[in-house]
Amino acid sequence: MKLSIIVPVYNLENYVSRTLDSLLAIRFSHDYEIIVVNDGSTDRSEAVIAGYQEKTDKIHLYSIENRGLPGARNYGVSKAVGEYITYVDGDDTVDPDFFEKAVAELDSGGYDFVQGNFRLIYEDREEPREFVKQDMVISDRKEMLRLYLKTDQLPICCCACGKVYRGELARRIPFDNTLVNAEDVRYIFDILCAADKIKLLKDVSIHYLQRSTSIVHTLNAKKIYSKLKVVKHFRDSNSYQELTPLIEYRHLLTLQELYYYLCKEKDPRAKEVRKEILNCPIRQLWPRLSLSVRRRLLLYRFAGPLYGRYLSVK
Repeated sequence: MKLSIIVPVYNLENYVSRTLDSLLAIRFSHDYEIIVVNDGSTDRSEAVIAGYQEKTDKIHLYSIENRGLPGARNYGVSKAVGEYITYVDGDDTVDPDFFEKAVAELDSGGYDFVQGNFRLIYEDREEPREFVKQDMVISDRKEMLRLYLKTDQLPICCCACGKVYRGELARRIPFDNTLVNAEDVRYIFDILCAADKIKLLKDVSIHYLQRSTSIVHTLNAKKIYSKLKVVKHFRDSNSYQELTPLIEYRHLLTLQELYYYLCKEKDPRAKEVRKEILNCPIRQLWPRLSLSVRRRLLLYRFAGPLYGRYLSVK
């Protein structure tokens, strides 16, 4: 088997058909399997998928108790037999030619993964998301991580989808199933820490549906704390001193996000988060901070309680 496509599904009865239709329509000259993990759905998702399974031997359906997205993907990988592995969310579609090109690149170039660009699908429009405008090969691990940890437009996408991975690597590095957010951010970091060479393609890989009800677009304190946990993992795993400022900058921005949210929710934990912000290495980070971040830091230092009360009534 050349390629295993892992598709986690949770309550996507109105979307999963378009995903499966897309995967069955790819132009691919090798054998491939579609491993659909029904992650404890309470709607008709399982029945919809089972209907497809009856029509083709490419689809393998596994129904499990709800584990969340990381756990469902890990389960799917445990069932995969492909030489290469990729992830597709159960409400997205794929470009019909991407997997053929990505696998050809993996076969000939010995890459750890190949990444493509995205097309964002909104209710009223479509937009390209170009991580690279021209194909790019990166074979220096520190450079991979530097590009990944930068907080501006990234050539290496933090999403697990839109990439095809060497199967041995994907099986060795699991998703952290204790996270409720930013699990992809950690996963790609871990992959890069083990990668020797990757290729970024200008070709479109995923048509990424932007749903306002998606878990990606909802925010709560648990999700931000998960992001902080991921940044701590960056700190603990980093072996390049030159990358430390990039990680500390991410830490500061995530603390600011948490402080803003807790103040609006009148959560008493905001006081401790403010102290943590002011204990960050602000002097060292100051040259790379945007004007808006600098302003917020000055507010936190000199008018923290007033700022918190302002947000709580805004």
